Amino acid sequence: MIGGEVREQGIRVGFEITDLGSGRHGWLAHTKQPHGPKVGRYKINLEDIEKIGVNAITQAIEKAMLL
Repeated sequence: MIGGEVREQGIRVGFEITDLGSGRHGWLAHTKQPHGPKVGRYKINLEDIEKIGVNAITQAIEKAMLL
């Protein structure tokens, strides 16, 4: 799973989240997110975190090679 900032006209408007295993991506946080916990000027997208982020971590744990 990776994340990165998203800019529009040079201004940061949010952060994306991408599951490297499935290719699914969504918003981690955005200035125009309608609801969710607020951190600074961003609201957190709990739905995408659960659907994409938690799933990516769960899949990584299940497929991890432990020595």
